[in-house]
Amino acid sequence: MNSAGYIADAFDKLALKKGFLVANKLAAGDYKLLLKQSGQAITLRIAQGTKSIQHVFNSARTLEVRDRAPAHLTKLAVAGEALLIEVANADEATRVHVIATRFLPDFDIFGSLGDAPQGGLFNGRPARLPNLYVSGRKIGDEFRYILERRYAQKLPGNMLERPEILLNPWAVRDTEAEAETLARGEAYNRKPPGEAAAADRESRSRGRAKNSESGSTGSSIDFLVNGPAQLFNLQPDKDGTIKIEVAALGDRQHVHVLVVDHQGSSYRELSLPERETAIADLRLINALDPERHFT
Repeated sequence: MNSAGYIADAFDKLALKKGFLVANKLAAGDYKLLLKQSGQAITLRIAQGTKSIQHVFNSARTLEVRDRAPAHLTKLAVAGEALLIEVANADEATRVHVIATRFLPDFDIFGSLGDAPQGGLFNGRPARLPNLYVSGRKIGDEFRYILERRYAQKLPGNMLERPEILLNPWAVRDTEAEAETLARGEAYNRKPPGEAAAADRESRSRGRAKNSESGSTGSSIDFLVNGPAQLFNLQPDKDGTIKIEVAALGDRQHVHVLVVDHQGSSYRELSLPERETAIADLRLINALDPERHFT
């Protein structure tokens, strides 16, 4: 992709590996990945050059790179009597939130917890300000004297004895002293040498565009005896694995898992086999007192 638009289709360069979308065969340039189902567009910028201080430099652009890969939820499944969660690239900053509900919630858990704006990476073109040589400019007397003195013809001297005053008597005449005012030069109005000196720098991306959906205020589920099971701020082990007993979730059968860290978030859902749900009888819960008369 260039400033004029798309120039090639590179979809065949993508591959799915262990829950990741891998694009390791792309040439240097700008690419845009369009997710048709959600309408989200992801920009990929690839550069080849010298890497230093978390940036890639070359003659055409400067790109910032992250010092670590973001955590990603790669597996969510039931293994025996346990719920197995596997997270790739987990570290001390990675947190896992698990919520189990009886029904599908009215609001988007991923949008509420994990869709906070993420700062984008810097990208731009290196600034160039080459020397300009302009002819016909008038300079001041002081600069002219220095330049003429520097490039003036230099003649060798001699070792002869200087003539005495009898051969060259002083000439007596009137002298006048005048103050010389040096002329000032013209102001030098430099013009930028094209687009390179303009240093075209794009502003940092302020995060992903949210799919704002006006959700309802929530349906009444007071008839459920048990509320949702909530397990917050879980940390994966050294292998990036978390195991939770399925029995700890009770009669809640729809599992939501959210993985968050400083670089982003990932989300996945899993439906467990249907279980018997404890339901409270709310019929005539505020009935009239049968021992009294009401008219």
